[in-house]
Amino acid sequence: MSTGSELHKIAKALDDASGECVLATLVEVTGSSYRRPGARMLITESGATTGAVSAGCLESELKEQAFAWTRNGSCAISFKVGSPEDELLGFGSGCNGTLRVLFERISARAPSEINRISRALKSRETSVLATVFDAKGSRAPSAGCRLAVNGMTDFHDSFCEAIEADALRTRTSGETRLFRYSCGDSEFSVLWEIVRPPVALTVFGSGENVGALLNGARTLGWETTLCDKRTELFNRQQGLASDRMLESVPGELPAELATDDCSAAVVMTHQFQDDLQIVASLLKSSIPYVGVLGGRKRNARLVDELKSQHPNLKFDKLFAPVGLDLGAETAEEISIAVLAEILAFMNKRDPSHLKSGTESLHAALKMEERRIVEREHISVAAS
Repeated sequence: MSTGSELHKIAKALDDASGECVLATLVEVTGSSYRRPGARMLITESGATTGAVSAGCLESELKEQAFAWTRNGSCAISFKVGSPEDELLGFGSGCNGTLRVLFERISARAPSEINRISRALKSRETSVLATVFDAKGSRAPSAGCRLAVNGMTDFHDSFCEAIEADALRTRTSGETRLFRYSCGDSEFSVLWEIVRPPVALTVFGSGENVGALLNGARTLGWETTLCDKRTELFNRQQGLASDRMLESVPGELPAELATDDCSAAVVMTHQFQDDLQIVASLLKSSIPYVGVLGGRKRNARLVDELKSQHPNLKFDKLFAPVGLDLGAETAEEISIAVLAEILAFMNKRDPSHLKSGTESLHAALKMEERRIVEREHISVAAS
C-alpha cells in the first residue's frame, strides 16, 4: 500500500518532470513480496525514478522497459520473482512471488488523480483510491487511477451501484481490497485503497531529545510541529528543525495543530507543572495518541494528579512513559523507541518480534468476484 508521504513524493516528482512519465502500480501479489499492492514507482523520460514496487528485484527492468511497454496504452504485466533458476544462478530474491504491475502513461502537465490526492493530503484529507486494471469489454472503464468518491462518471451505469457500495465499504473498513467486476461481456479488476495523510507529530518542549525525535519523524516523512513557550528564534538557535514552530502557553493548544486520526503528540518539557497542563489539554482534544517522556514514578505521579483534577479525561490514549521497551539510552535511541510505538499505534499493531509470528508479514489480498446483473434484468425478475 502506498503511504501518503510516498504519493506526495511521486506527485512532486510529477510536477517537476518536463515530459511524459510512466506510473507503475503494484496491483496484485501472489505468494511472497517485499511490498504490498498499492506500492508505486514513477519513471520519467530522463530515467529518474521515485518510489519502488519491490525490494529492488524489478526496478532496473521497469526503468528500462516502461516506456516501450506503454507505447500502445496502459497495460498490466506479471513478474515472477525468486524462481528456482534465479536461486541457482545466485541472484534470486528468495521471495518466490508473482507480482502484477499496472503501467500507465501520465503527462507531467495534465491533471491526474495523483495530483488531486496530493492536494487532499496537504489538507489532511483521507481518500479512497481505485486503481483499475485488466479491463476488457465495451462497458469497462479504462485502466488508471481515480478517486472513487469523485470519479464515478467514468464507470458504465451497470457498474455504478456496486462501485459506489464498495467505495463506501472500503472507507468504512479502512482495508485494502481487490475486486473483479463483470457484467455481460465486460469485466475489470480494481485495487481499492485508503490513502491517509502522513502522521502529524507535535512535540512539546525543547532540548537534545526533542531534536532527535523531530529529526527521526521528518526522516519518516511525517509532518512535524514544535510547541514551546520559548520563541521560534531561540529554538532555531538551539539547532532544532521542524516543519512548524509555534510559541504556546502550557495548557493552551494552538488552533493550528492537526487533531485528526493520523495525529500524535509527545510531551517532553522536563517541567512537571508544565507537563500537567499540557497533557490535560491534549487529553481533552481529539488527538488519538498522547505520549509523555519520563520515568515510571514521575509518570505515575503525573497520572494520579491528572485523575484527581480531571477524572473524566481520556486516559486510555495516554502513553506514559512513552515508547517501546528497547533498552534505549541515547537521545537517538529513545527517539526510535518513541517513533516505533507511534507507528505501531497508527497501524493498529501490537508490537512483537516478527520471528515469533507464524502468519505472513503482509496479509494476503484475495480477489473477490463481483458479478453485476443487468439492471433491466433485475426489474424483470422483480416483476
